[in-house]
Amino acid sequence: MSELKGRRKYRCELTNLEDLIKKLEDNDIKDMLGGLIFWYRKSAERNKWWFRASSLAVVVINAVITVMSSSDGNWQLASLSALAMVIYFATGLFHMQDNWKRYRRALELLRVEAELYICKAGVYDEADGEKRKKLLAERIAAISGDENKAWEKQRHQPKGDT
Repeated sequence: MSELKGRRKYRCELTNLEDLIKKLEDNDIKDMLGGLIFWYRKSAERNKWWFRASSLAVVVINAVITVMSSSDGNWQLASLSALAMVIYFATGLFHMQDNWKRYRRALELLRVEAELYICKAGVYDEADGEKRKKLLAERIAAISGDENKAWEKQRHQPKGDT
């Protein structure tokens, strides 16, 4: 039931993002903003899935280890324990949860910029034509640049330091 609800929410959000991009009047802006929004959406979902799958795998493997520890399967027990350790280490090494949250944040910031631009609200209220497009491009570049800097910083830090 929960998985079905999650899929509906995903489809609804995807439809809303597509509708949002369609409302942009300029094809260059549609391409730039649309590409970034869908890249961040896809990347956030992929990292979320891998984080949850690896976390679940560790829990299941540790449960099997508990059951097997009462039997005489020493090599199987050691193998499962090693596998759980590798999965847990990989989750931290590849920063899956951090990436998911960071990409999701960037996606939401880009969505808000698109909505403000379309509604001619906020910083886009008094800008017109080319000035408005330039302002959007600068703000998109800032969001993307900030996310890139955070990724670069995270890439050079061990999991415990983030």
